[in-house]
This record gives sequence, C-alpha cells and structure tokens, in this order.
Amino acid sequence: MSSSDHLFFFYLLLLSSMLTSTLLADVITDDDHLALLAFKNGVSSDPSGALSSWNEGHVHFCNWTGVSCARKHPNRVTALKLSELGLGGFISPSIANLSFIQSIELSVNGFSGEVPPEFGRLHRLHYLNLSFNALHGMVPVNLANCSKLRFLSLAYNQLTGSIPVELGQTLPKLEILALGNNSLTGVIPSSIGNLSSLTLLSLALNNLQGIIPEELGRLSSLINFRVSINSLNGSIPPVLFNISSLHYFSVAVNQLHGTLPPSLGAKLPKLTTLYLGGNKLSGTIPASLSNASMLQIIDPSTNKFSGTVPPVFGGMDALFVLNLEENQFQASDAKDLNFIDSLVNCSNLQAFSVAHNDLGGVLPLSIANFSKELRYLLVGYNHFSGIIPHGIGNLISLNSMDFSGNDLTGKIPEHIGNLQKLQRLGSIPEFLEDLEFLTVLDLSYNHFHGELPVKGVFGNSSAVLSVAGNGERPVDERFKDGMTMRKFVEICASHDRIMEVIDQSMFSQEQEDGDIEHGDISSLRKKIECLVSVVALGIACSVESPNDRLGMNEVAAQMHAVRDKLVEFGVHGEVKQEVSPAKLTIPLIYSWHSPTDIDR
Repeated sequence: MSSSDHLFFFYLLLLSSMLTSTLLADVITDDDHLALLAFKNGVSSDPSGALSSWNEGHVHFCNWTGVSCARKHPNRVTALKLSELGLGGFISPSIANLSFIQSIELSVNGFSGEVPPEFGRLHRLHYLNLSFNALHGMVPVNLANCSKLRFLSLAYNQLTGSIPVELGQTLPKLEILALGNNSLTGVIPSSIGNLSSLTLLSLALNNLQGIIPEELGRLSSLINFRVSINSLNGSIPPVLFNISSLHYFSVAVNQLHGTLPPSLGAKLPKLTTLYLGGNKLSGTIPASLSNASMLQIIDPSTNKFSGTVPPVFGGMDALFVLNLEENQFQASDAKDLNFIDSLVNCSNLQAFSVAHNDLGGVLPLSIANFSKELRYLLVGYNHFSGIIPHGIGNLISLNSMDFSGNDLTGKIPEHIGNLQKLQRLGSIPEFLEDLEFLTVLDLSYNHFHGELPVKGVFGNSSAVLSVAGNGERPVDERFKDGMTMRKFVEICASHDRIMEVIDQSMFSQEQEDGDIEHGDISSLRKKIECLVSVVALGIACSVESPNDRLGMNEVAAQMHAVRDKLVEFGVHGEVKQEVSPAKLTIPLIYSWHSPTDIDR
C-alpha cells in the first residue's frame, strides 16, 4: 500500500470517528432533553408556571428554569433545582437517564408517589433533597449505589419501612443523612457508624424502636444528632458523649433510661443544644456542664432527674432556654437555689421553667433581675415560700408567668400591670383587668382570697381561668354547682359541642361556607373529629395529679396519629420543628427556629 493510500485511510478513519462522536453526542443530548420532558409530564400541578419554559420551542433545555448544564459538556444536565414551587404529581424515573447529573433539589413541593429506585443508577450524584413532600413507600435500597452522595434528605414525607442497612455500607462520602418526620419503623442500623464523614444524622419523628447503636460513637465528625420522638429504649451509649464535635444533641421523647456521665460538659465543649426531655432518665445534672459554655438550649424536662441543680449556668452567655420542669429536683435552702441566682448573668434568657419539681425554700428575689428578654417564667407546683418579687414588673417581655401550686404569701406586686405582653399568668388584683391580651389566667392552689374582679379576663367567657384551690370560682353562669373549667371542657369534648371550647378563628365562616358550598361536609366533619381527638388528649394530660397524666411517649404517638389524619384529609399544616417534650407548659420554644436547609 502506497503512502498516499495510507494517508487516505487515516483521513477516512478520522472522519468516521468525528462523525460517530457527533452522532453519539446528538443522541445523548436528546436523551437529556427527553428525560426532562418526561419529568415535566409527571408534574400535574405547577401553580407558579415554573415549567412553562420547558417546551419544544427555541429555548435550549439547558436554559430552562431550574436546569443547569456542565461547562465541559455543555449539553449534559448536571443539576435540577426546583424547590419551593408548589409542584405536584410524581417524580418521573426518567431523571435517572440524566447520567451526568450531580444535584437534584426538589424540596418543599407536593410530590407524591414513591422515590424512584432508578435513582440508584446516578453514579455521579452528590446531592439529593426530596424533603417536605408527600412521598410514600420505602427508602430505596438502590440509593446505596450512589457512592458519591454527600447529601441525602428524604425528611418530612410519609415514608414507611425500615432504614436500609446498605446506606451505611457503601456511602463513604455521605455528610448529611436526614430521614426525619416520616413513619419509618425497625431499628437504627449499626452500619450507620461506618459513615465516617457524617456531620448530621436526623432520624427524629419516626416510629423507630430498639436501642441507639454504640457504633454511632465512631462518627467522629458528627455535629448534629437527632433521634427524638421515636420509641427508642435502653440507655444513651456513653461513647456518644465523647464526640467532641457535637453541637446539637436531641434524644427527647423516647423511652431511654440511665444517667448522664459526670464528664458530659467537659467532653462536649461545643454543645449548643441539649434535648433530653420526655424519657426515663435519672441521676443528677453533671456539674461539668459549666464547661459547655456555648449552650443555648438545655431541656431535660419530664424525666426522673433528682438531687440539687448545680449553679453551672452563669457562664452561658448565649443561654435562652432552660427547661427543668417535671423532674424530682430538690432544694431546701438558699444555697440549693443558687442556680437560679446564677441565671441573672444570662442576658439572652427567654424561657425558664422549674415547674412540677420538689423545690423548697424562699423564692429567690433574683428572678426579678432576669433578662428583659424573658418570655416564660414558670415555677409552679413546688414548695416555694416567700413573696413574688416586686421587681417582676421589669420583665417587660413576659407573656407567660406561673407561680401556682406553691406556698407564696403577701401581696401581688402592682407592677405586674406593666407587663403589657402578658398572655398567661399563674399568680387577683383588679389591675389585671387592664391586661387586654390576657386570655389564660392560672391562680390555682395558692392562698389567695377575696372577691374576683369582673372585667377583662375575669368576665371573658372564652378565656381560660383557673382559681381552683383558692375558694373562688369563675363568674360565668356555666361554672356553678361545682363545675370546673376541666369538667366543662370534658363535657364539650364531642362533635356536637366542641366549638364551645375552641378558638372560633380555627374555623372561619368563609372556610365552613366553602366546604359546604363544594359539598365537602365530610371534610368539615373530619377536621372536627381531629379537634375532638386533640381536646381529649388535653383532658388526659391535665388531670390534677401529675402521676395520673398520660405519658409523653403516648402523647407524642397520639399527636402523630392526629397529624397523619390531617394529612390524609388534605389539611396540611407544615411541621417546622421538633415538638417540645414538656407538657405544653412552654408551648412555643421549639417553634422559635425555622428549619434550616440541613433540616430539609
């Protein structure tokens, strides 16, 4: 073969190769284009018109809303970002044909159906966020094939089944694993302890059982640990308290028992949030907690902790929630109450509760010097003596205050009238009539005497007023012949009379008329049925003796069931945060924070 023949043959091969590459690129490009159109076909609701540009027009699909393509491969889709658009329908498995995709962000929409198992073919996938949708079915085992995954969130859906063991075996780069607020069952796989890069593990608000695996102590990079509101038992593995990187630790509302290690504060110097409430934990609060000076939230409420509370809070400049209620903490003299005095230094404190403990001695006057940011001051049902400090009126941000169930004497300070934001008061002077926003007044089980005022909250038939144990009763005609507020609510806790004891604004006339106009009377009845369940639960939680009240695990389970009913009926109320383990004494603490991107 001559040299000219060789040259001709070389050019022929080069031309053939170029032609093949061009044709192949066109086919692959067309695959991405068709995959996106198939995804759009699965979307049945697009209220903002976000996908209106997704059509066969002149706009290249890489320029469609929410679509990003690679620089090196300009016709290959690498990211799909369509969060918070109200999209509904199902997630098409066709997304699995986007073989170059690295990031899928579809959170805060209304997608239903299952998580496509075909996602397991996406070997370049780094980020998958499907949280805050209505997805059901199981967590696909195939996701374990996405070995480059760093972020996986399926939280706030309706997923069932168990957590695949495989997720802890083949995802070495995973940093975020968020499966919270679903209906997952089974146990926490010990294999999760293999995810050495994990910084967030969120499994809260599920139906998980069994123990917290000791293997999780190997997660040396863990910052955020959330397993609250499940049915976990056993003790908290001590090795978890050795993870010095921890900032957020929540095991609230489970069935955990055991004690806290004495070195807890020394081993967790970066800790900012500690939720332990609603368990069966016992022992004392470690004095080493003073070393965790970055703490913002401390909540060991509704447990069996005992002994004296150590005065360890004074150096916690960022502390804004201290909830010690419903334990067996003791105090008999001023020294035992030094922990209260130490809180004067916490300038950001917004909520303080020691209600339902065994604290005695004179109520420290230092509470009048607490932060002016304080919103909740709850010391009811202890054995405090003395007076309500006259300077209490300086706490201008208070909207809930409870001194009931103690041995307090003396006059109620008139400066309480300065607390214009007060909505709930637990301690009967006439100046209280001027507090126009006061709707809940609890003065029960003290030694107050005299006549009740007749204006303001005292004459408001829709307000909640309790003076039990003081010899006086509400002035409303309904509360004669031994009728108490609780008995009245119990009588009304039926479909026929429920509207007499709830806030009428929960059912606007327009909403009711709309339901009836569209023939959806059954929807209204179902909503009322859910309300009856919640009120019945409130009655079970408000019996006089704390020992006879419904356990918090059962409360959480029943509220979870009511929530599922609401979702089933199509009444969507977005759950933004974990529920407080306290028995609604500090009702809004957990809603002060919106969910972060990590929560999603």
